[in-house]
Amino acid sequence: TVTQVGTGTLYYNPKGYYCAVIVLHSTGNVNTESAVIVGTTESAINAGQSLTVGANTITFVFPTGNSNFNPQPGNTYQISIGLSDGATVQVAVSYVGTVS
Repeated sequence: TVTQVGTGTLYYNPKGYYCAVIVLHSTGNVNTESAVIVGTTESAINAGQSLTVGANTITFVFPTGNSNFNPQPGNTYQISIGLSDGATVQVAVSYVGTVS
């Protein structure tokens, strides 16, 4: 079982991508296989990450590309994460703006 700890942070890096930093608690060893910002076509380019038992801090990178995703500071967005055991976990991230 994988659950989110607290609310994650979403920020924009001026190099041209959004980063989501999330703490996930896992009761077993499992991999993340996909990560999509809900309601958008934003998909993480580094979706495959390993989770071990306990708390795991992971960062997903979402290239901006031709996206019309335009987050507003202070707003909360949902990210849907697909796991290697077939489960899907939805997490919340708060957008903090640009971090260089």
